[in-house]
Amino acid sequence: MKISLAFFLALCALFFNSLIFPGIRLIAFAPFLALVFQKKDFLPSLWIALGCGLFIDLCTTDVRFGLFSLGYLLTACLCHKQRNLFYEERIFSLSFYTILISACFSIIQFSLMTSFNRKLYFNAVTAFNNFLLMPLLDGISAFFWFTCPLLLYTVIAKKLRSPL
Repeated sequence: MKISLAFFLALCALFFNSLIFPGIRLIAFAPFLALVFQKKDFLPSLWIALGCGLFIDLCTTDVRFGLFSLGYLLTACLCHKQRNLFYEERIFSLSFYTILISACFSIIQFSLMTSFNRKLYFNAVTAFNNFLLMPLLDGISAFFWFTCPLLLYTVIAKKLRSPL
């Protein structure tokens, strides 16, 4: 049940990101993928990452179709093995794992976009914003948008299951 709730939260984050933070491009599926990587094996994680990338590809018109799918797939290949470093029971593990996934995805996506003739300029400000600041903001949003609601869901579910 937590995976489906996390997917719903990722969709809400994707759709409401431009309304709440219009100047910030958060990677909405990064916390969801962190949860998926912690709970699922490698092959199902690849399929879910591919599905998330296809969804973003269908919603985006300014990037060539398939770049997000490929980016999410390569990120899953790189970051799934690192799930053992982040214990699911720790309160900030999802945020730190999201930072890792977001940083890897940003590097991969930047590489893919530059390799497919998109004019992107690399300088210190771009590196700081895209590879450090944005992953940190993704980690902070993962804590407030994913960890806190999932903890609340767990507490409410335990209260409803336990006899009075």
